[in-house]
Amino acid sequence: PLTQSNTGDYLSLLHVKGKEKLFKSIIAIFASLFSVESIKNIMSQTKKKIEISVIIQKMIIPYISGNISHDSDDIIVKACYGLSDEKTLLDKFVLSNNLEIKTITVERQKTAYMQDVDTEKLAKVELTEIKADNQKINEKQAQTLARLFKRTELKNKKIEYIIDKENYYFTQVLNMEEEKEIKQKESSHENV
Repeated sequence: PLTQSNTGDYLSLLHVKGKEKLFKSIIAIFASLFSVESIKNIMSQTKKKIEISVIIQKMIIPYISGNISHDSDDIIVKACYGLSDEKTLLDKFVLSNNLEIKTITVERQKTAYMQDVDTEKLAKVELTEIKADNQKINEKQAQTLARLFKRTELKNKKIEYIIDKENYYFTQVLNMEEEKEIKQKESSHENV
């Protein structure tokens, strides 16, 4: 059965390498059930049933990331180098439903969260002047992402994606109505 997961309720561990570290990490995740914060969360629930799963997956280091959504009759594909944060301006492709590109807006990106060559961990890196002004994905990639998005048949959703060297991964589906409500609440708090 599919259940809702509340991100941040339990421990998440990234960049775990080797069997020994993997087993220790699994034990640490289960031990996080007994943290003060976790016990408070469990006690505040109406059905005080503990359910936890440990997901082990290969860490995908993004070369490009972004999101795809609908805007009336158009498909919007946004892209940046590495992973974005709330300050990153993403390139924007507006495509018709038959995947013709209507407009392309390229944004300057000075930094990106990418894999550090030495540590193999995600790190904030400065982009070269040339790369900062480059278009992040080409027209064919934007059309491929839009085609994959159409196949999902999701309405009022935003899909986040990652592109590594050659593969496309959909990493998260967001409800656009919930996202609008969150942004409205955040802006109303800022205006107080």
